[in-house]
Amino acid sequence: MPTVAPACNCDKSRIAGARIFAEGSACANYLILLSGQIRVRKTGANGREIVLYRVEPVEICVVTTVCLMAGVDYDAEGVTETDIRGYRHSPA
Repeated sequence: MPTVAPACNCDKSRIAGARIFAEGSACANYLILLSGQIRVRKTGANGREIVLYRVEPVEICVVTTVCLMAGVDYDAEGVTETDIRGYRHSPA
């Protein structure tokens, strides 16, 4: 069976409270989460936060998947709830 080299750029770590992606920012990479938790949220015009979902290891970020497939910018924000570790994967 042929071996396929991973397209992962590098091992990434972030502390709790770090912004992973912001609403309106370009979506260029996919984060494969190895440990920790990311909260995906939207903030209304009145400043109230709506939590859409949380991403944990082995789960996918739906917002990132849709943005990459459609070639559009993020329409939500991702913030680490705990320290995280993962790999950044570039689809290109």
